[in-house]
Amino acid sequence: MRLLPERLKNHANFPEVVGIALLLLALLALGSILSYDSVDPAYFFEAQRGESATSNWFGRVGATMAEALLQTLGTVAFLFPLGLGVLGWRRLRPETEQSSRATLVGYLALAVSLCTLLDLLFGEIHFRAQTFPAGGIIGHFAGGGLAHLLNFWGAVLVNLAVLTAVVVLISRFSFVRSVEWLARRLRVGARAVWRTSADRVSEYRARSRERRSLAEQPANPPTPPARASIPLPPREPPAAQRRPGA
Repeated sequence: MRLLPERLKNHANFPEVVGIALLLLALLALGSILSYDSVDPAYFFEAQRGESATSNWFGRVGATMAEALLQTLGTVAFLFPLGLGVLGWRRLRPETEQSSRATLVGYLALAVSLCTLLDLLFGEIHFRAQTFPAGGIIGHFAGGGLAHLLNFWGAVLVNLAVLTAVVVLISRFSFVRSVEWLARRLRVGARAVWRTSADRVSEYRARSRERRSLAEQPANPPTPPARASIPLPPREPPAAQRRPGA
């Protein structure tokens, strides 16, 4: 007799159920972090408020989730709901189990790399009157270990290399294609700037030649001499008006 978990896992709609659950969990995590209050009671420590007074949108469960995410991941906790949402959406789409597991491992490596880098660069963050490690507990220990072995800049360079490799592996991003695309854009922009500059230089030279030609002309050009008038002979009166004997 097959066990119930195996029957559910082999069901055709089981990935959709997992995807919907991950999307709901992403909304729960996002609302818990956005409504976080440092004085809300959590299950693993006592707060200033009473157990019945909780300002978190999802009660004490939400306050505990937000406190755990912020303490563990630091700033990366704000990206945690996004990662859950992406995983849930991918489970809703037809995808093989192997690729889904590879994506999960890639996201975990990405989270660790981000936590380490943020802890190395910023140290601490302040959120809602509370101070957290910038990379959480994970970044604090990972960053401290790398800095102890490689010093600060060596740890930053190694972590950037790991982060770039993880991004390339879990996404369709290609570093080589990005560099080629940027080079093409720079060439097109340089050609456009060159053509615009050449047109402006040609226009400026044409205007300069026109101004020089106008400046070389005299201010009062000499007037041409007047044509001499030739006196006309006197007109004779008509024959009818002549006097007799004239």
